[in-house]
Amino acid sequence: MIGELWAVSISLRIVLIENLRRLAEQTVTSRMEREHADALADRILGTPGQPPEPIAAAISRYQHQNLSEAFAVQMAHRLRDQDPAITPALTWLDDRLLAQDMTVDAAVREVHRRQGASNVSVRNTNPRNKGPINSSKTGLCPDPPGAKPLDLNFREI
Repeated sequence: MIGELWAVSISLRIVLIENLRRLAEQTVTSRMEREHADALADRILGTPGQPPEPIAAAISRYQHQNLSEAFAVQMAHRLRDQDPAITPALTWLDDRLLAQDMTVDAAVREVHRRQGASNVSVRNTNPRNKGPINSSKTGLCPDPPGAKPLDLNFREI
């Protein structure tokens, strides 16, 4: 039994590395989706030196694609509070999301939830996190009055 304890630390490291790989892949995918949304918003809004495209022409590529949450959030961010001529693009975004049983608000909540979970997961994978856990910094509920702070000291294996 004791002879196999060495496998626990190796297995834990493999799991932690796999988790970081998954989170990195998720981050890269979200970034690409946001870049696609920015490119579409630039086509709709126009850029210095480039006139805006007609909305129907700009969105035609996305008519039959499912939109990711990251794409939807970035598009909503870029298109909100713009000229009223942009309203059809926001209406199209809302309609596409409704066809996917989603709303912009739900997409924003999901993106923020996923980012928060990723942050906590990455913070928890650092074995060098020493010292008391401060709930005011983690966004968790504060400790009850009179509670002693947790002191989790990890050591290198």
